[in-house]
Amino acid sequence: IPFKGMDYHVISGLVKLFVRSLPEPLMTYELYDLFLHSESMNDPVASIKSLLGRLPQNNRFLLQAIFQCLSLVVENEQKNKMSPYNLSIVFGPILMRKKDASHFDMTDANQVYRLVQYMIDHYHQVFSEIEREREHFKLNYEEMTKVKRKSSVDDSNNTNVNNNNLQNSHLQKGEDDDEDEDSMDNLDATKAALSISLKEIVKTGYLEKKGEKRRNWTKRFFVVKPKYLFYFKSQGDKTPKGVVPLTKFKVVKSDRKPYCFAITSGQGVGREYMIAAKNQVDMD
Repeated sequence: IPFKGMDYHVISGLVKLFVRSLPEPLMTYELYDLFLHSESMNDPVASIKSLLGRLPQNNRFLLQAIFQCLSLVVENEQKNKMSPYNLSIVFGPILMRKKDASHFDMTDANQVYRLVQYMIDHYHQVFSEIEREREHFKLNYEEMTKVKRKSSVDDSNNTNVNNNNLQNSHLQKGEDDDEDEDSMDNLDATKAALSISLKEIVKTGYLEKKGEKRRNWTKRFFVVKPKYLFYFKSQGDKTPKGVVPLTKFKVVKSDRKPYCFAITSGQGVGREYMIAAKNQVDMD
């Protein structure tokens, strides 16, 4: 939210509304009684710091941010007329309350005000360790974000490389590349690249494939994955010679060769791929 230039009454109202709307007060129902009496202990700072350390990290960080803001408000008390006590009346009831008590329950009001006022007056003593913890967390988070961004860029670059390889594979034909690499033209290369790198392999093996142009049969290494059937010149190759999209397809037995079958892919008059296996087991 761009707070700069916004009316400070709106900002303070938004903060109070957010804190008041939380399902549980920041200082929690469980620790309410302990917090309530901590200000009257022999060493109030140590007592309060110990209780803050028992809060969830998000609660600690948000409390530190709120009290840091309140301490800055107090520094300008001569202008804004907001003393630590006045601020405790405003924020005390929304930072801590008994379970099942309404926001208007005044039973422990004076004790709540004293505690919150004490925490504002002694902000640096009470919250110094949480300040350091939060700053350390922030630095770690920023470093993790940089790593994630770099990883995202690397993944994007890898996808682009795979995309280019897929698009170029049907252009780089050798003497024996008489088969239907043009199947790539009807395929979203980016999706195919993602399928190669991310999807699980269903089945692999060598089969013979009939070329569409020269009509000769060539041995290829096939990889079956969800939505696509890739075929490579050899098992160690990383770039496929072509891809058969397995969407709206059907498989029928063919009498062109023993253990031969045809895959028809696409709508209407689809592309037909003739494939043959060595035996019934490979065909299955």
